[in-house]
Amino acid sequence: MMEKETNNNIVDPHDLIICYLDGVASLEEKKELLQWLQSSDENKNDFIEIRDLWLACDSAVGHHVEMDIALERLRSRVFSAEQNRVSRKRFRISWQHVAAAFLVLLSIGYGIYGQRTVVETVREIVIQNQLITAKGSKGQFILPDGSIVWLNSGSKLIYPEQFEEGCRLVTLEGEAYFQVTEDKSRPFIVQAKDVEIEVLGTSFNISNHAALNTVETVLITGSIEANINATGETFLLKPNELLTYEKETGEAITEITSAQYHIDWIKDRLIFDNDRLSDIITSLEGWYAVRIDCPKYFSEKQRLSFTVRGENLEEILLAMSLIIPIKYTINENQVKIDPLKN
Repeated sequence: MMEKETNNNIVDPHDLIICYLDGVASLEEKKELLQWLQSSDENKNDFIEIRDLWLACDSAVGHHVEMDIALERLRSRVFSAEQNRVSRKRFRISWQHVAAAFLVLLSIGYGIYGQRTVVETVREIVIQNQLITAKGSKGQFILPDGSIVWLNSGSKLIYPEQFEEGCRLVTLEGEAYFQVTEDKSRPFIVQAKDVEIEVLGTSFNISNHAALNTVETVLITGSIEANINATGETFLLKPNELLTYEKETGEAITEITSAQYHIDWIKDRLIFDNDRLSDIITSLEGWYAVRIDCPKYFSEKQRLSFTVRGENLEEILLAMSLIIPIKYTINENQVKIDPLKN
């Protein structure tokens, strides 16, 4: 294990890793860590081992006190063979950057997530971060330009440490709601596989789950331009317009919708008060990251009142079936609701 002397202090790569995962590493420290990782496969393997320990701690605990205890145990394990080395400042969690929902990871190339998203240029190293939510978790994050993103369960957002001068480019897998800071000189672009969304400053929701056959984006405020890569089609959306792209057929359609129901998933709970079943289904799709099919003639005329807190999807569907005449089936991420015949 290599060490580096700076200002008469020994900087241990293990310390850099912990500070990076903790969310408190500076840009220079990240570059230093990256250079260390690129120097040998052994270093990459050390990083992976520590990262896996971090993930195990993160998934095993539920609140701040328990997390602190788990992280101290992690730190003890990592540094057990190096007790005589100089340590950095007290190890702590930066909760505004790593809520229980989030894990920000540095993309460092082969051996970590199997992809290379660090680009070396003559002048600088461009660092790409990965913002990841575990299944059942969601949360809010502030991007380098001040834009706010809510990331839904089981989603990943890739973004640079610093946006380039010409544009602000991010890549989304899963679902996210964006409130984009206006910057006319740098369009904000979201790449969602087959669909690319370009904005200057607005709020919108986009869903790009790998397990679902559609990519959907709905505009809440402002305006966005949606480009379909496969066909070259371009759509200019207005508030309360929904664009749905079918991955298998390449078909893209727009329709008027109630946009607010598409971002209900960012709330702590769902409250329905005599709402239409069609709107409730929209909210539940985002809340549980599923696709729910129900005949429109039926869902438009049925109204329900109930609250969703921590219940699972089947509990909600069962409760709904006791109120209105429906039957349902759940097949992984696909749900089918059918009205019962008299």
